Amino acid sequence: MDKTILLLGDTGMLGQSIRKEFEKQGYLVIGASRSSKDYAINLLYDNRIKNF
Repeated sequence: MDKTILLLGDTGMLGQSIRKEFEKQGYLVIGASRSSKDYAINLLYDNRIKNF
């Protein structure tokens, strides 16, 4: 089983801490937020998310 997590808000203080903990445990963490290096999304523009 793959150990992959989608983490919304990965660039915030809490998100960064959560990301580090999951990565220490061997999870692949895919982040999503306005300024994420993985997936930059803004939930205010839902029409862009539908096409994502």
